[in-house]
Amino acid sequence: MNGHHVDHVSTTTLSRFHHHLASHDIVMRLISILDSAYICHGYPKREYLDFAHSHKGVFRNRSGEVRAQIDSSLPVLMKGEVYQSTIRTTDCAFVADSPLCDKCKEYGPVLRSTYSRWLGKSTDEISKFTNNRFLTSPQKKTKLKQLQETVVHERRERMALSQQVERLTSTSGIEVESSLHQDLFSIMKDNSSKISSQFPEGTFRRLFWEQQFQSALKGPKQMRWHPTMIRLIAFFR
Repeated sequence: MNGHHVDHVSTTTLSRFHHHLASHDIVMRLISILDSAYICHGYPKREYLDFAHSHKGVFRNRSGEVRAQIDSSLPVLMKGEVYQSTIRTTDCAFVADSPLCDKCKEYGPVLRSTYSRWLGKSTDEISKFTNNRFLTSPQKKTKLKQLQETVVHERRERMALSQQVERLTSTSGIEVESSLHQDLFSIMKDNSSKISSQFPEGTFRRLFWEQQFQSALKGPKQMRWHPTMIRLIAFFR
């Protein structure tokens, strides 16, 4: 599944099924269960990914075996936000009854503990809002490093999202008549402020809107409208 091998025996959601699907009823029940199942989102928060990148993308146990690693094979959804990468255990079930599979859930305390040690003093982590005049020289250096890492991560995330939008448009985008193009573009211009207020900068929905808007500026002959965008614009009419 999306480049992952899913062992149905070790996956709670699928372990109730045999190797061979013997009847139509079993197949339909499997489809029903998969439809309501979750894809394990792992740990996609920026601070954990930055931590992972400092370890070359992998975490090892004391024996040197890889215990968890960065997985960018497909975007994950957590609490309404789309993330391009996440951290999963090597034995992640991938398909689960909840947003986090049992294996990754068990690894959570280990990840948080090692992350805290990496920070050195997690409870004293410097806030980006702390005025520099209240910080010592080492704290100022730490704060600057944190801000630089944040900027690098946000640029990386924005580039990945931008590439995803371009792929969606190139594979699913359609050309429309010039008159319809003008109508759609006019509605976009009238409602851009609403999109800006509802969706923060850097989110997938905001970037999707902005890229379609910039492409529309080039004219109908160079524009491919994504069907999802057309439906969204129709909502504003």
